[in-house]
Amino acid sequence: MASNAVSKAVSSNIPITAYPQETNPLNLTTHHHPGHLTMISFGGVVGASIWYGVGFAVAYSGPIGALICFFIIGVDVYFVMQCLGEMSTLFPVQGAFIELAGRFVDESLSFSLGWSM
Repeated sequence: MASNAVSKAVSSNIPITAYPQETNPLNLTTHHHPGHLTMISFGGVVGASIWYGVGFAVAYSGPIGALICFFIIGVDVYFVMQCLGEMSTLFPVQGAFIELAGRFVDESLSFSLGWSM
């Protein structure tokens, strides 16, 4: 029965949404805001500029020192991401992780993190 409704919607050019309004209580959308595009562009810049940082680290501390530093920072990033995942699972919020900073630390920290973005 559902495939019959889908074929009718496709043949009559009715847009099919991934989440109907009844099953989307947070009113999530699929369009990009300018802030999202900015973060995507930052991801591209970080991907290219990390080679410059790696070259500087190897030149300054040698290959073993750079590997030790990358290991320490990698472990730190792993634990931070685990904590963010646990907090967002326990307290799902409509917004970014900045909302969690306001909830767990202080509203002024949340404001200053949002202001700096």
